[in-house]
Amino acid sequence: LLLCDDTSANLGRLDYASLSQQTLMELLVQGFTVKVHEIIPDMKHMDDTSMWHGLTTDEAGAIHTINWPYGQLQGSLALKWVPATVLSVVFAINRLSGTVDLTVLPNIMQFLNISSNKFSACQMENRL
Repeated sequence: LLLCDDTSANLGRLDYASLSQQTLMELLVQGFTVKVHEIIPDMKHMDDTSMWHGLTTDEAGAIHTINWPYGQLQGSLALKWVPATVLSVVFAINRLSGTVDLTVLPNIMQFLNISSNKFSACQMENRL
């Protein structure tokens, strides 16, 4: 008797819900090429978001605010890595570039400011 289970349908798919907020935040800043030290002043604390500047959390440690304006951050912004608990994001007045996909924002997000950057396009179908 031979039993087979085809798991190939799940190969290569990332289960976003299984990622910790720490991992999501590390993936979010991975696209930044310059000025990451303004967010994480001591890289030995990369694995502890409670030591990062500009984040606010609730009592349980869930991230609710990402506030990184005026930092002259450079690189790309992959909003798909913003944790699902985040209510407010500010990346205004940086030097971020590329295309921004607004369709992947958390459903509970109430505020987003990405003004004064160098984005070439924003995808925002059905988000307004």
